[in-house]
Amino acid sequence: MPRVKCAETPYKALIILINGYLALNGKHLEDVMNCSYNKAHSRLRDPALFTLQELRTISRSLGIPIEELRAAITY
Repeated sequence: MPRVKCAETPYKALIILINGYLALNGKHLEDVMNCSYNKAHSRLRDPALFTLQELRTISRSLGIPIEELRAAITY
């Protein structure tokens, strides 16, 4: 069966940024967000569901500069 290329999501840069800082700090997203595993990974599957408060919490906990976070979010 031929490989199918998945559609690009406009939030790909945001997902890569968050996953990179999580790996760099050796933390899990559910620990950083202080929520359940299912909620954290549903946010990664559909980043449009992130609230501003959740993004602020993630950036402060992981030390992501606000400029990098703004550059990764497209709208």
